[in-house]
Amino acid sequence: MNGWIVLTVIAMMVVAGYVVLRSEPSSAERGIERRRQRTAHRLAKTPLGQLELQRQASRQRRTAVCDRVAGAALLRLADRPGDGEHPGFVTMVVDVWLGNEFTLRARAVGLGWLPFVDKPKHVETPDVARERLNRNYRLNDEEKKVLTIMSRKQGGRIAVTAARVADQIHRTPAWDLGYVDRRGGRVDLVAEVSYLTEAAKALADQERRLGPQPVGQRARDLDVVGTYIAKATVLDQRCDALLARLEALDALRDAVADVQRQADRQRWVDGVAEIDELDVAGQAVADELHAQFLRDAAVESAAWGAVAIPSQMPLPGSARDRQPRGDLQ
Repeated sequence: MNGWIVLTVIAMMVVAGYVVLRSEPSSAERGIERRRQRTAHRLAKTPLGQLELQRQASRQRRTAVCDRVAGAALLRLADRPGDGEHPGFVTMVVDVWLGNEFTLRARAVGLGWLPFVDKPKHVETPDVARERLNRNYRLNDEEKKVLTIMSRKQGGRIAVTAARVADQIHRTPAWDLGYVDRRGGRVDLVAEVSYLTEAAKALADQERRLGPQPVGQRARDLDVVGTYIAKATVLDQRCDALLARLEALDALRDAVADVQRQADRQRWVDGVAEIDELDVAGQAVADELHAQFLRDAAVESAAWGAVAIPSQMPLPGSARDRQPRGDLQ
């Protein structure tokens, strides 16, 4: 028995030592980290290296902004799409990227699915356009792939995030209030998101043509290096400008949400204003008096029963009271 205890203690000590050793970086991991730091230090000494470090920092900053904005633009539970579904503006972004017509979605077909039956004529109205954006859609495989690709690109992520912001603005009831129009806050959300998507698509094509940093002989060509740095810098500036438009759109979302909060508050104030405190207080007193009457009646009934039943006295309305007088003689 003692031998098993000793073996168990030894095994626990070995496992604990392994965990401690694994919690510290191995020599190989420390070597990789040292090489990474040396590479970054070496790159920082060259123009191309400095550019790469700057672009990495910019990408991280843009990603953080998109994540923050997307987290704040969550739809209400009632509006959130189900599994495998995407809201209207996100679906529209995919259509714009693919060059498809978003207005072809969610059209009435009537009996057009039957042979020799024409589909009803479509009439595009503001109500139809609004309802199309309010719907959630399932994407096919190609559309899902495009959405994934867009989310990996700097400009594409900005466009998708802007679509999520626009979805929340569009589905906020306050967006349809006249207050927004009177304050000059009305923005064409479809045009704004479409522009960002088209710009992101063009930016992705320009990044593809720019390609990776020059290497080898071209990296020693000052003209090539200078041109690459100039082109990459201006593309980053354009991407930052798109990010600024996204942040401005998010500011509009926050303003509309504040209008909605104020509208909800005013609706509550108007609703409770119809409550007449004096009338309700009077009704409460009347209810209390009636409750006392019922309690008195209950006490009286209990007292009558306690006296009448033990003495076998006929209760009012009993069968003995209803007997004819001749039967009593």
